[in-house]
Amino acid sequence: MITTVNFMRWLFRSLYWPGHVQYLHKQLRAFDATQREASILAKFAENYLRRDGMFIVRLVGINMGDVVAGEIVCGLWNNYNLERRSIAEKSGRKSAAKAAMRGGGAGGRMEIV
Repeated sequence: MITTVNFMRWLFRSLYWPGHVQYLHKQLRAFDATQREASILAKFAENYLRRDGMFIVRLVGINMGDVVAGEIVCGLWNNYNLERRSIAEKSGRKSAAKAAMRGGGAGGRMEIV
């Protein structure tokens, strides 16, 4: 009977997506006071952690404690921010180089930014 209840609880936690974002927000808020938008946290959960990553973080939180799970989430969040910033910088450089090649540069010559 108790096993069935625990299974149903885990199943609900795994399938209820807004609960993942709330859990991440709670873990990150415990270690860092800055506010994060729910849409960014949703993208972080959906694209970076995905369901299996959320499962592992919650499993660590239950078995080892919220402090350890929070440290893991903060480390993953920092990695995610570095990757997102580097992708934005790379795409910014490419678009600037394309604009320069199309004649947007000085005198029609290509400028590399």
